[in-house]
Amino acid sequence: MVDVTRGTHPMARLLDLVPGRFGMGCRNWADELDESFRQGIKIATLDPSQGYKNAIDDRLEDATCVMDAFHIVKRGGRGR
Repeated sequence: MVDVTRGTHPMARLLDLVPGRFGMGCRNWADELDESFRQGIKIATLDPSQGYKNAIDDRLEDATCVMDAFHIVKRGGRGR
């Protein structure tokens, strides 16, 4: 999990490492967050995994999901 907010931190900063590549890891991570921190997450960038999307939708209701830049470029290069 990475904070990509610009401002006081000129570069992305690592928040946590979540084992696995499944939505459950993301759900568990979000469940451990303080409620005020969770409510402060407004945009979630993620790879095009439906499991991750479901986890964000379930646990971070106020956040908007967007695809991360790496996967946008990767998909754009394939013409899809």
